[in-house]
Amino acid sequence: MKKSLKPLLSRYELGVDRDFEWIMNRCVEIHGDDWLTAPLRENIRLIRGLDKPRVRPVSFGVYRNGELKAGEFGVVAGRVYTSYSGYYDEDNAGTVQMILMTRYLRDRGFAFLDLGMPLDYKNALGARNIEPRYFVELFRKARKR
Repeated sequence: MKKSLKPLLSRYELGVDRDFEWIMNRCVEIHGDDWLTAPLRENIRLIRGLDKPRVRPVSFGVYRNGELKAGEFGVVAGRVYTSYSGYYDEDNAGTVQMILMTRYLRDRGFAFLDLGMPLDYKNALGARNIEPRYFVELFRKARKR
């Protein structure tokens, strides 16, 4: 982690599943609905309404002075979190959100975090691109627990 980010971490508070619908809608506002289509979003909402689903949609947000500054949503399957989409409304808030979320998941025994396609900003935070077969093997082991 960059030294310049360390002082920023204490300025934000991580919220888990506080504003799921707002975060999902904000991701669509920012990134469009090319893949976050209305039917997909509706199915995500339906899954959230189920009692004890095998895959659970969740959101993470960071708040400064009570205001949501960045967020993302994805799904939990076993001990794996897969990120679907995220956004930020304040410089560095998205990076802080990812760092605090990663710590939260680590502290709760998650095996790994799936950030999806490789992008420079993810690599700068320590993400590693792995072979699909290896990913599937890791995922199958971790989702059972």
